[in-house]
Parts: sequence; structure tokens; C-alpha cells
Amino acid sequence: MLKIACTFLLFVSLNVFAETINIGEKFSIDSKILGEQREYWISLPDSYKKNGFKKYPVFYFLDADQNHFFQTFSGMVKQMGSDASPQIPEMIFVGITMGAGSKRYFDATPTASTVQYGGQKNDSIKAGGASKFLKYLQQELIPHIDTRYSTSDYRLLSGYSVTGMPVIQALYTMPKTFNGYIAVDPSIWFDNHVMLRRTENFIKNTELHKRRLFLASSRRVGVVYPKENYTLELIEKMSVTSKEGLDFGSVIYGLEENHQSMPVLSFYKGLRHIFDGYMIDEETRFRPANELKNHFQKISDKLGSKFFLNEGLVQYFGYDNLYNTQFGKVNINQAIEYFKLNIESYPESYSAWGSLGEGYLVNGEYTLALSAYKKALELSPNNKSIKVQIEKIKLLINQS
Repeated sequence: MLKIACTFLLFVSLNVFAETINIGEKFSIDSKILGEQREYWISLPDSYKKNGFKKYPVFYFLDADQNHFFQTFSGMVKQMGSDASPQIPEMIFVGITMGAGSKRYFDATPTASTVQYGGQKNDSIKAGGASKFLKYLQQELIPHIDTRYSTSDYRLLSGYSVTGMPVIQALYTMPKTFNGYIAVDPSIWFDNHVMLRRTENFIKNTELHKRRLFLASSRRVGVVYPKENYTLELIEKMSVTSKEGLDFGSVIYGLEENHQSMPVLSFYKGLRHIFDGYMIDEETRFRPANELKNHFQKISDKLGSKFFLNEGLVQYFGYDNLYNTQFGKVNINQAIEYFKLNIESYPESYSAWGSLGEGYLVNGEYTLALSAYKKALELSPNNKSIKVQIEKIKLLINQS
């Protein structure tokens, strides 16, 4: 009996200290276009602050409610955009729920064809709602997200299997809405490969500017419904045809991957393609800040939108040069240059101005330090630590 009681007490004590791990939040929007309420799930970057000064790219991900996709891919976006060598920018991740079965199928398909996978007709399953669904994204959900959150002008759209089709349709029919597109093993077989047949017109007639597309498929063919892999044909067509304004990438797996196993691998590869060249190496902080500035200027020019390295990481580079003696002498001047770079990228950040003030203070440039701290105080009027630093510097100026 005593053993049971102790076990119960241990269980209670363990749960007293339990904390919830917050992955994201669920919201809904009343859609006049679709005539119903639609749910979306959202995951914000760790550095996100409501009404803050930083603008974030937005990743719109179809099928958020399928196969734990939201948890998996929102986590991947956070991981790939973090640490000392981020591969992609921090992004707002918007998971779009598609529902199950026929509802998902209707919203994802471009025509009203009743021919199913494998060639059989099924008149009870409705198709052809993709155009209206994309109109909902463009005219209702995106403006809603832009109003509610601190967003930049760079957007991505991704889908898998049947929801890969509206990704391609979005590129073909409204290419100004999204900048990057990732379609993992899209159902190009649908309606006698209608999206493949529309590709020629897209290549010839659609004007693009700095758009990026990534497609994934495999050579494995199912034995239940043998078929030609039209996604491979689409990849081949896109690969051999130069389309002005489109940067195309793809991956074709062999027999080692199938339709169900490729999403995670392809999502990663797709993001690496969209943001090709974004990643910095772990020794960046030992080089002049101007090199980092030039790196992200090139990325911004290539992608057609402004990108800056995470403020906290640049600040870390600065402080590493200011105080860390592990790799030799500190480099105060280089630290100050990193702090200046942060201000160029985030001029409304009191933290960036405070760091610059600290750099000047360590370097004995008291007047410049005072000016930087005063700017930090303007941006954060109730910040007690900044006030203390200002008074400290005033005393140093009077003594010198």
C-alpha cells in the first residue's frame, strides 16, 4: 500500500511542473467566396513580436491537417531558420486545412473530371473547385494574414499529392501572388494530365519575375494502378525549357522512396532550392560585417524581396567580437560594424541601438555611446537598464 501511495505522490509531483509546448494556434475565417467558415493554423517565428518592426515572409502550406504535416513542417521551418548558420529566413507558417476525402479533392482539382486515379469514373465524387479555392487564398486569406500579422511581400505555397495541383495552377494563373512554389509528387495524372497540357501555354504566354518552382517525384510505380508518371514528364519539360523569370528545381527519387515517404525529404530540398545561397557558414562572424551585408544584398536581388539576417544572430556576431577571447584578441571595431549593420536592417530596434552604444562604450567613444543609448531610449522609453547606462556615460564624459 505504501508503494502505491508513493507512486501516486510521485505522479502528482511530476505533473505539478508540467508546461504546455505551444506549436501553433488555430483560427478560422468566414469566406464569402467559398460560402463557409475555413480554418487555418499558424506558427510564428520565435523572434516574432506583435506590432513589431520586423516583417516576415509567409509560408502557406496546404494539407496542414494531414499526417501530422503541420507539426512536422512548421518545426522544420523553425529549425532551418535558426542557429548560427540558418538555411532559410524566419517565416510565418500558415497551415491551411483541407478536410478529408471529397472536400479536399474538390478544392484541389482544376476541372470537374469524374475520372479517378486508376482510370475509373466515379460520378459521386465532385471535382473542379481549385480556381475558387485559389481565389479564396488570394482575395481573403492572404489579406487577412497581412492585416493581422507583420508580413513581408514574399510568399510561398506548398502542396502534396492532389494539393500539389493548385500549387502549379497558382503559378500558371496568378503568378504575382506567390514567389516560391513547392509541389511534392502532385497528381498530374488528373483529368488526362490537364495541368501538363496547360504547361506549354504557361511557358509561352505567362510573364514571370523572379519566381521559383520545385517539383518532386519518384520512379516507383504502384502495382495496383499502373500508370505513366506524368509528374516526371512535367519535370522533364520544365528542365529542358528555359522559362524567363522562373528558377526551376526538382528531385526524382529511385525505388528507395515512394509517394508516402518523400514529403519530408522533398520539403527540405524544396526549401533549400527556393532559398538557394541564403545559408551562411559558421565562420561568418570572424569576417568583416560588410561581407555579410553584401551576401544578403545578393540574396535580396535574386529573390526580388528584401532579406536580412536575424537580428539576434547579427547581435551575437557583434558581441562575440566584442568580448570573446577564445579565438584570440577581441575585435572591437568589427563588433561595432556588426552593430551598425543591425541598425541598417532594423532601425526601429532599441536592442540594436543599445548594442551599438555598448560597443562605443567599450571602445571609449563616450559621445557616440551616449547618442546611441539615447536613441535606444526613444524606442523603449521605460527601459531602466538603458537609463542607467546613459547616466553612467554622462559621468564618464564629465570626468574626461
